[in-house]
Amino acid sequence: FIWEHMETVNQILTHIKHSGRTFSGPKMAIVAPEFVILSQQCTYTGQQPEPSKVAKIQDWQPCKSLTKVQAFLG
Repeated sequence: FIWEHMETVNQILTHIKHSGRTFSGPKMAIVAPEFVILSQQCTYTGQQPEPSKVAKIQDWQPCKSLTKVQAFLG
């Protein structure tokens, strides 16, 4: 898995170099023990929803009127 990842990174960097594009090295993370992308926390054990997003849903208060239910549903 690691070797394949590094080969893919090398191909991407080669394409960037040959196309004349630039990128910020300090902002780029090629290898990390975990990262968040599209609200998914990715680790070596798998993917999980981002904890801050889950907390927002768990903290929702119940709707107390029909108007609030309709507003919630859109």
